[in-house]
Amino acid sequence: MELSQAKKEFARRGLNVAAVSYDAAEILAKFAATRSIAVPLLSDPKCEMIKSFNAYMPLGGYAYPGYYLINSGGVITYALFFEDDDKVGARSTPLAVLGRIFPSTLNRAARTVTGQRIKLALSQSDEEARWRNRITLRVGIELPAGFHAYAPEVTGGYRPLKLDVPDTDQFWSLPPVVYPKAQVLDFPKLGEKLPVYEGKLQLTTEIAVKWPEFERTSKEHRPHEVEVHGVLHYQICDSNVCFPPTNTLVSWKIRVMPYDDAMVSKRPASE
Repeated sequence: MELSQAKKEFARRGLNVAAVSYDAAEILAKFAATRSIAVPLLSDPKCEMIKSFNAYMPLGGYAYPGYYLINSGGVITYALFFEDDDKVGARSTPLAVLGRIFPSTLNRAARTVTGQRIKLALSQSDEEARWRNRITLRVGIELPAGFHAYAPEVTGGYRPLKLDVPDTDQFWSLPPVVYPKAQVLDFPKLGEKLPVYEGKLQLTTEIAVKWPEFERTSKEHRPHEVEVHGVLHYQICDSNVCFPPTNTLVSWKIRVMPYDDAMVSKRPASE
């Protein structure tokens, strides 16, 4: 269903979308009609296509949930799979996957925050969360001209840029935070070459809403919001002076949607 809802966003990038399942064509047709599915659902009852893409899960006879990006020549250019082997068992939403390929699409619920001498742009892959969704959170940073911030790999007592989004009772924080590649600048006065960021950069991390929030939604019979809070730690410097280390609070709001436990069909254990 989430892939269907994201169809327009993929189309804006020139991408067509389709989903493959082992279910029979008539079952998929019924499911698509009852759930208003807007993307093609391809039937692969013998899992021949699924196996050819190395996406077959022998235990249970299912396909691993995941995504392939295939170009016009039939070549796979991107693949992303989660095998539910982390503490959450959550998978990236279609919009989060799109954001990995095209970072500029991580632009939902965008707002700006002013930090100490820096500008922050906060946004996210999705505004709604469903059970086991991995949602991407974005922090866009603009440093003043002539200033730099130290990258996480810096050593020697320098204060690096760091985004901290801790777990709460409402959501899991799913590290690692993704930082851009740093550039190495020569500081003759210090006699050192250090990894830094200049200009504009982007950090991303992921969260997944915990089950009690979906139970609450079911009891209240309506969605509700979860607010995700974090802290951006940083110290900025120019060629002559470093300002004291500081931090800026960051946050995102996510609407928790009712849990949907409907399945297309249940695969017989003997298959």
